[in-house]
Amino acid sequence: MSDDKPANPDSPNTGDELSRLLAKLRELDLGSPEREARIEELRRRVLAGEYDVNIQELADILIDQAFERRRKKRRR
Repeated sequence: MSDDKPANPDSPNTGDELSRLLAKLRELDLGSPEREARIEELRRRVLAGEYDVNIQELADILIDQAFERRRKKRRR
């Protein structure tokens, strides 16, 4: 069987694979109710044209995060 072929939905292993994937996604806890509400509010504001990004503040945050990751790598 080639790796390019999609999984056979009738295969008995497909349900097990999906269950394992869902369990892993739940472990990540990417969707807390507070985070979901914040994302929805941001989506609404962007679509309404009400979301204004402070470009300088965003740039500062991104640069700080990049340097912090670099410092953490050096400590290892």
